[in-house]
Amino acid sequence: MDCDTEALKKRYEEVLKAELKGYFVELLIEGISVALIHGVHEPIVRALAKSGEYAVVVHGHTHRARSEVIGNCLVVNPGEACGYVNGVSTVAVLSLPGREVKHVKFK
Repeated sequence: MDCDTEALKKRYEEVLKAELKGYFVELLIEGISVALIHGVHEPIVRALAKSGEYAVVVHGHTHRARSEVIGNCLVVNPGEACGYVNGVSTVAVLSLPGREVKHVKFK
């Protein structure tokens, strides 16, 4: 999220007892390699997908919900939960290990 990330990290730690990892995180979930990135630029997202390192790349930044397969990698953008940029509130639900994704719109 583009904002005062240091203040956001502090609030997460204080209120949720959770840690924000930053703009890029690698996870292994149920044997599936997942890259999480804010999204910076589309060429970076595509390069991650084509690298062969990840089965799933989840990104943001554009506020547009999407899912597509690039090579053998599922690329997912959940959209924007608050809906303040494009007027549509969405999240993505990713089921692993099958890599099924469902975009959910809120009213």
